[in-house]
Amino acid sequence: MQRNRATAHRSLVAGALVAGLLVVALGLTGCSSGGDKGTTTSKGSTSVTGGGTAALEGQVGKPLAVGAVKITVTGLSAVAKPLLSRLAADPDAIPLSPGAGGVFYQAWVRIQNGGKTVVHVDPRDFSLTYGGKTYFPDLARSGPPAASLIPTSSLELILTFQVPDGARPDLLYRPPWYGGRIVVKGQYKPLGVALAPHAGGRAQGPLPLGA
Repeated sequence: MQRNRATAHRSLVAGALVAGLLVVALGLTGCSSGGDKGTTTSKGSTSVTGGGTAALEGQVGKPLAVGAVKITVTGLSAVAKPLLSRLAADPDAIPLSPGAGGVFYQAWVRIQNGGKTVVHVDPRDFSLTYGGKTYFPDLARSGPPAASLIPTSSLELILTFQVPDGARPDLLYRPPWYGGRIVVKGQYKPLGVALAPHAGGRAQGPLPLGA
């Protein structure tokens, strides 16, 4: 009889312990399921975590290091007449004219590969954002075409967009080798841009439309 009572007592204690652990586990699950994803700030840049996408922010005129790749937006400005690279991003694209109230906007971007692997750069990975809208590049007036940068090489890009007059957009870059967005803010129209070929007949910098 005493042995049966002891066995029953141990069973009751074990059952209570199991029930208590179950309540604790359910409580922890409930606390973690509705938490705020929050914001993480790192030295020299701001990384915002939300929806699984990280945003890295930079400024026009200041080099931005993304791993071993250095991105420098040397200019971002509205232009009366777009400047062109010798090679268009898409030679078959038809140049478009801004509609009523629209203007041309250009970004000058330098990308340097300081790593040990090839980095793919494509003008199609850039866009402008303003007023909750996204504006994609005019591929007939942007260039050069997509390229793969070997280690220690660099590429100069000229990106042309069409946005509403008076807009002050940010440049957005979503490269395939970075798992998020790169946003560059600020306005600057670069001075001293070469508009004519240097000796030898090759373009040193952007050329005026129709050149």
